Amino acid sequence: MKYSEVELASLEKMASNSNAEAQFFLAYKYEHQLNKPKKAFYWYKKSAEQGNSNAQAELGRIYLTGKYILQDYDQAYSYLKKGISSGNSVSKYYLGFMYYNGFGTKQDYNKAFPLCYEAALENCTLAFELTATMYLEGKGVKQNNEQAFYWFQKLAECENETGQLHLYLAYKNGLGVEQNSITAVYWLTKVASQGNPEYQYKLGKIYLSDSSPLKDYKQAFYWFNQAILKEHTNSYIALGSMYENGKYVEQSYQKALIHFIKASERGHIEINHHIGVIYTSIENNFLESIPWFTKAAEKDHIRSQVSLGQIYQLEDTLNIKKAFYWLKKAADRQDLEAQYLLGELYHNEYQNLKYKNTVNILKDFDKFLLGEISEVDNYHYQVTDHRAIQWLKKAAEQGYVQAQYFLGQIYASDHDSNEDTFISWFTKAAEQGYEEAQLELAFIYYEGYYISEFSEISHTVTCNYEKAFYWFTSAANQNNSNAKYHLGLMYYHGKGLAQNYEKAFDWFTSAANQNNSNAKYHLGLMYYHGKGLAQNYEKAFDWFTRAAEQGDTEAEYHLGLMHHRGEGLAPSYEKALEFMLKTAESRNESAFIWLRDFANTNDTRVQHALNFDDGLPF
Repeated sequence: MKYSEVELASLEKMASNSNAEAQFFLAYKYEHQLNKPKKAFYWYKKSAEQGNSNAQAELGRIYLTGKYILQDYDQAYSYLKKGISSGNSVSKYYLGFMYYNGFGTKQDYNKAFPLCYEAALENCTLAFELTATMYLEGKGVKQNNEQAFYWFQKLAECENETGQLHLYLAYKNGLGVEQNSITAVYWLTKVASQGNPEYQYKLGKIYLSDSSPLKDYKQAFYWFNQAILKEHTNSYIALGSMYENGKYVEQSYQKALIHFIKASERGHIEINHHIGVIYTSIENNFLESIPWFTKAAEKDHIRSQVSLGQIYQLEDTLNIKKAFYWLKKAADRQDLEAQYLLGELYHNEYQNLKYKNTVNILKDFDKFLLGEISEVDNYHYQVTDHRAIQWLKKAAEQGYVQAQYFLGQIYASDHDSNEDTFISWFTKAAEQGYEEAQLELAFIYYEGYYISEFSEISHTVTCNYEKAFYWFTSAANQNNSNAKYHLGLMYYHGKGLAQNYEKAFDWFTSAANQNNSNAKYHLGLMYYHGKGLAQNYEKAFDWFTRAAEQGDTEAEYHLGLMHHRGEGLAPSYEKALEFMLKTAESRNESAFIWLRDFANTNDTRVQHALNFDDGLPF
């Protein structure tokens, strides 16, 4: 209600003449329009003392909330009871509110509900929300989702944000009404349209979701932009992601970064890590990524600590002291990847120092890596680095496969380590599906020995074609072409199983289709000799050519042989010689024998090739 100056003067005159209704309206005007709370309180009290139930309700509210005056529950209760005695619905609501929350009285839902419900039935909009809430929670009344929905709907129809939000949740989850995602979004849109950035963001996420039937990138972009008008942090991230992935907008990492940096400026820790990832994986700018990872790492973001530990080991950003520092931070917080990488760092640095003849075993390795001391004492040489093993075991014993595999490699580099030790760690990793470990075990059992790549120490292991077949198969099932090739080889030669050219052909073909040159060569060999299929020089030549293009010397030799013999093509000494000379450069013994037996030894090219290696047995 609005009044002109003339109307205000008239209202004040009537109020001064003890007109209770005029006093109430004058108080209402002073409170809600003129922002003069003291005058409002004065006239509410005057009106209430004359029995005006609306004024009594408002005085009860003011005393209840402590608005303008000292909070006084007793006074609130007293005025609200007076209002109720005159049937005032607002007083019923506020007294019910007091019982519901236990303000100035013992909390009593059974007294709260009938007061609120009666006020709601009398169309007191204030009571709609609490009535709906009590039905929803089953407080003071039997829980009833349908009744809760009814009263929230009444509230929503008053353009109340809380009511609209509850209708969104009701339709979304099917509470008290049939589930309907479209209607749910309608009500969420009503909430978002009132300017709340959190719900604008939520609405944008619905439109952005690929699994949503309402997916609409244009709408998502609109609502996120609405939310960032109020600097909503997650909406900056959502818009950045749209630019990063080219959804609705042209892909632009620079624009994505602008939005991500805005979120960072508002204190979002995770986004600092993502900015660092963009600089490393997309921009290939490790130096630029460091400050962003550092921001997150300093706030205990483990993944950023691990990233810094890795970056500081790169050539252009090398700083072992910082690498050690950040990996140790993350490892101490039980991050398995960090424990593995820290163990790897210990081992690699230990190996570097060992090969430089700087130290055999480091007494103060931690202090040395941190740069706290420049020299360390020399101790008796041990191949296995105990600190590396300490951290690797922490991760390995909790199932981290790379640590298990790496432990196996370290133990295998020790003269005194028995095969059970390193094989057991390879097996743990392999059983978890780690492809490298599966392949390693397969070769160990297939060849009967293992040579450490760290120390070139050799371990003899009992051949076991059954286990080799098992692990080759495990790796092949992960699409490893080398494993497929070796399965073909086992079937081809009948190693540990019945010879089966058909299965050999299938495995060779599968590996060859993954560009495995050995498999291509063996397919050529099968067609060349007619092993398990009809002899076909044309197909043999084709597969030998494919393998030779990848540098397979045996394939090159066979191409030379086919040109020499005219197998599937016209004989050509020059082409045969060309292939044999090329193959001889790779020190292929069969090529040397052919050059000795069939080539023109007066040809200087042949003479040069035959004198290439005096160590050959001819």
